[in-house]
Amino acid sequence: MLKVRKIKLVMITGFIWIAVSVMLMNRALTWFPEFNRFEMIFAICCSIPVAFIKTYFIFIKVTNKNIERIMNLKGKRVSVFLFHDLKFYILIVLMIGFGTFLRSMEFIPKFAIFPLYSGISLAM
Repeated sequence: MLKVRKIKLVMITGFIWIAVSVMLMNRALTWFPEFNRFEMIFAICCSIPVAFIKTYFIFIKVTNKNIERIMNLKGKRVSVFLFHDLKFYILIVLMIGFGTFLRSMEFIPKFAIFPLYSGISLAM
């Protein structure tokens, strides 16, 4: 099993969140050319509060809790797979599934999904 120092595990976690953020924003921006002027304004204006809410009410708490959990792991070196606990891995799978479900619903316009993707991406 691959083991790293705790501080490196925190850095790996950060890089993973950055990569996911870039993927989400990339996905959202592929829809942008399809929007008319109103949809663009709507999508951007809704993205900002989503990012703010997600950052200040969720991600800051999750990040601090995760860093504290990693630093409290026993030993100097820990498995790279311990960057999240089991319940968070389950939550990630559910979020990916929900995102896939939203994208597959043809009756939901992309400008309505854009704020979720871009807002979460900005928050990360």
